[in-house]
Amino acid sequence: MAVASPNEDTCNDVTNIDTDCGQNIKVRNKLTSGYHHGRGNTKPTKTQGAPTGKCSHGGPDDESRKMVAKCGINKETPTESLSPHFYLHEQAYLAAIAATTDFLTMNDTGILKMLGSKTFRRNIQHQNKRGCITSVCYRFLRFHEGRNCCLAGGYDCPEFASDGIARAISISRNGSTIFVFTDADAKDANRQQELTDAAITKRIIISPFITGTCARGRRAIQYVKRKDTASFFRRLAKATGGKVYRTTKEEISAVLNDVIEKTFPVGGVIVDAFNWSRTSSNKVMFAVDSSITVLKIAVCCPGADSGVDLFYPNGTRETFASRISRKLFTTRHEVIMSLQRPTPGRYSLQRKSSSNWSGSVNITAQSLVKQETEILENTGALPTLKGSPIAGTNYTFYVNIYNLGENGTCNDLILTDMLGNELFNVHTIQTTNFMTVRCAAIFITPNQFFQLKLNGTDNNGLEFTRKNALVFKPTNVKFRIVSPEIENTGTINETYEVAITDDDSAAVLPKRRQHTVFAGDIRNGSFTLKPTSSSVILKFSITVYMGKTSEMTQRISKTVLMTDIERPVCTIVSLNGTCNRSSLNTAQCHKYHWFADADISFKGTELENITSSAGSATELLIDDISGLRYGPVNISIRGGCCTPSVIVAAVDTDGYIALCRIELSGGEIVTSMESYDIDVSIKTKTKRMLVIQESS
Repeated sequence: MAVASPNEDTCNDVTNIDTDCGQNIKVRNKLTSGYHHGRGNTKPTKTQGAPTGKCSHGGPDDESRKMVAKCGINKETPTESLSPHFYLHEQAYLAAIAATTDFLTMNDTGILKMLGSKTFRRNIQHQNKRGCITSVCYRFLRFHEGRNCCLAGGYDCPEFASDGIARAISISRNGSTIFVFTDADAKDANRQQELTDAAITKRIIISPFITGTCARGRRAIQYVKRKDTASFFRRLAKATGGKVYRTTKEEISAVLNDVIEKTFPVGGVIVDAFNWSRTSSNKVMFAVDSSITVLKIAVCCPGADSGVDLFYPNGTRETFASRISRKLFTTRHEVIMSLQRPTPGRYSLQRKSSSNWSGSVNITAQSLVKQETEILENTGALPTLKGSPIAGTNYTFYVNIYNLGENGTCNDLILTDMLGNELFNVHTIQTTNFMTVRCAAIFITPNQFFQLKLNGTDNNGLEFTRKNALVFKPTNVKFRIVSPEIENTGTINETYEVAITDDDSAAVLPKRRQHTVFAGDIRNGSFTLKPTSSSVILKFSITVYMGKTSEMTQRISKTVLMTDIERPVCTIVSLNGTCNRSSLNTAQCHKYHWFADADISFKGTELENITSSAGSATELLIDDISGLRYGPVNISIRGGCCTPSVIVAAVDTDGYIALCRIELSGGEIVTSMESYDIDVSIKTKTKRMLVIQESS
C-alpha cells in the first residue's frame, strides 16, 4: 500500500471535535498515521480556517486534536470520547489479528517459514512460559466446568474460577492486572488463600466483574450461594489491591471502558527534550519518578556505533539483556532505548568522549502524572490567554498537575528555548486539593519561542520533571476584553479580524470586526453579551486573526460567573527602597532594606492564608483575616536585598490564588562575596532619610 508523503494533507478539517470526526479522512488507499502531542511528536501547523491538514491521533490526551485538521483517527477503543473512529474498532481488531497471523505463519514471509517449525515452536513455548510479550499485560478470563481456561464459558454452575485465576497468575508477569469476568459461583473457593499468596508474590492485582451468581435455570438454582460468591471475590480483590465491579452483561462493555480509562494511562508524557550538541557535556542527567511505568529514550541520530549508554541511579550500566529493557537502531540512525517499570531516581545518558555528532534527545514515559498549562493576564479580571503571549509582558502561568498526590510539590518552572537550553527559571507558588496540585509563577515573556518544564517532587518525595509539548510563540499584537483594544507593537501596518464566541449564545451581532492598525497604533472596539439567564456561568473567547492569512495569532478566554463572589486580587500600593548592583552580594545584601504595602481585595469568600515565597527572609504584617468575607486586607512587607525578588500569594478557601511580585533588582541575582563594612542610606518616598550604620 502507498504511504502518504510528508507534505500531503491527509485529513479534512471539521467544526466540532466531539461529534464531526466520523468521516474526516481525506486520503484514500494510502497508509497514514496521526500526530499525538504528548508522545514526543509535533503536528505541522496550518492556518486557521484551512480546509485540510495532517491527521491527529485524537482522544482526550491529545492536544493536537484541536489543530487543523481537527479531530483524530484512532480506533483503539469502542468509545467515541476516547477514539474518534470508534465505529471501526471491530474492523481494526480483526485486521490486527489477521496481520499478526500473516506475520507469524504466512507461507513466504512468515516467521514460521523463516525459522522452521521446530525453532518457531520452541521460541513460542519459551515466551509463553515467561509471560506475555507486550509492555503492559491484561488478562481477560471466563471459566467453565472443567479445568481448561477458555473465552466462551460453559453452561454449568458453579465453575472452577480459582483454577482459571491460578492459570492466569502463572502466565502473567510481575505487576500485571487480571480482570475476572464471571456470572457464576466459585466451585473451588477453598483455594482463596493460595490465589492471594501467588498474586501478592508477583504484585498482581485481581479485579472481578460479577454479572450474576448462578441463575441460569432450574438446574443451576441448587448451587446459588450469593453470600459465599461475593465474599470470595471481594476478599480476593481486597487482598491484592483490586476492586469488585457489579454490573450486567449488557452494561459490562461500558463499565470496562470506564475502568480502563481511569486505571491505566492511555497516553504519554514528556520528561525532557533537548539538543545534545558537540560542545555539551558527554553526560546528561534526568529524573525518573515513581509514577513512571514505561520509559522511552530516543536519541537522534548518532547511529549504532555512537556509544550512547544508559546508566541507573546507582551507576550501573544497562546492558539491555533482560526482557523488560530494549535497545534498537533504526534506519534513520536513531537509537531508541526503553525500560519497563524503571527504578525511580536520577538516570544518566553518556556518550563516548570521541563521539563527534550532535542531535536531539527525547525522553518520554507512560505515567498517570500529567500536566496542563494556563496563561493568565495580570489584570484584575485575570482572563485566560490562548495562543501567543505578548513579548516582554508580565503573565501568570498556571500549571495544573494531576495524580501527583497530596504530598507532591512543584518547585521551579523552567523556560527553555527550542533546543532545550534553559533561558531562566522561576520559583512557583503551590496549592493542593485531593486531585490536583496547582502551581503558579509570574514572569515576563521573552521575545523568542519557548517551552515550559516543571521540576518538583512526587508523592514519595522523589524528583520529577515534566515538559510541556506546547511551543509558546510571543507576538507583537495585543488586545483587551470585553471592549477589545488592539495594539500593533510591530513595525509594519497590519490588518486584523477580531471575533467573539461564547457557550451560551449570548453574543449579539456583529460577532466579527476588522481593523487596520498602523505600526505602534491602537484601535478600540466592543462586543455585546446578553446572557439568557440571570444566573449563569458564561465562558466567552475573543480571537484575533491575521487579515492576510486568517491565521490565529491570539485568543483570550474568560469565564464570567454571575455571583456576588469576587476572587482575591493582589495590588502593590507602595514600594520603598532599591537593590542596586553594589547591594547584590552576600557580604552587603543584609544591610540594605526595602518596604512595601499591598492590598488584597475580595468579596463573598474567605482567605485561607497569605504567604511569601521568601519565607522567613521577609517579614509580613497582616490584618486579622479570621472570618473576614470581604476586603481589602492590608499587608506590610519588609525585606532585605538578600531577597530582592519576592512573590506574595493570597489563597482563598476555594483554592484561588492572587499573586503580587515585588522586584527590586531588575532581575539580577545575589552573588557570593567576602564581607566588608559600609554605611548604607535609603531615601524613602516621604523624603525622610533612614540611615543604618553597621560596624564590626
